[in-house]
Amino acid sequence: MPKPIPRQARPVLWSDELQRLPARLLGQLPIESKFTVKAPGIKGEIVFITHPLPEPRPRSLEPLFDGQELVAVVLGVEADRLGPEDFLRLCQQKRDDPHFQVTAEHTLTGAVPDAAVTRSLGQVLAALGARLTGVALIEQDGAEASARCDGLEVAA
Repeated sequence: MPKPIPRQARPVLWSDELQRLPARLLGQLPIESKFTVKAPGIKGEIVFITHPLPEPRPRSLEPLFDGQELVAVVLGVEADRLGPEDFLRLCQQKRDDPHFQVTAEHTLTGAVPDAAVTRSLGQVLAALGARLTGVALIEQDGAEASARCDGLEVAA
């Protein structure tokens, strides 16, 4: 009989699997999801939500990116046009103005995306100098099932 996986080890496995996924697909997940990341120079966490945010956009102490913005960030990294300093600037703009929309125009700076170039979530985060710290699946009633990727917490 296989030995059960200790509860505190599960988020690490989640993190490993999630970081191998093609980053472009995150905005197309069938279940609304929220990813939290940490990056140097940003106080607190950065939040990526795979679905559209309601208007007016909520004011947040954390930079908050929706699904379209997530795809724009991924495209910028895949085109080698978006690095840690650029990401820091975008996060600061998002924090200062929650209505600021990050677009591919911001992240590609004139480059044409190459459909043959795809990076995993882990590769995108590494290129931005960021690391995944948490994941939440958001149910239709708004409830969240979450996991901390630092191995400290699992909530359902």
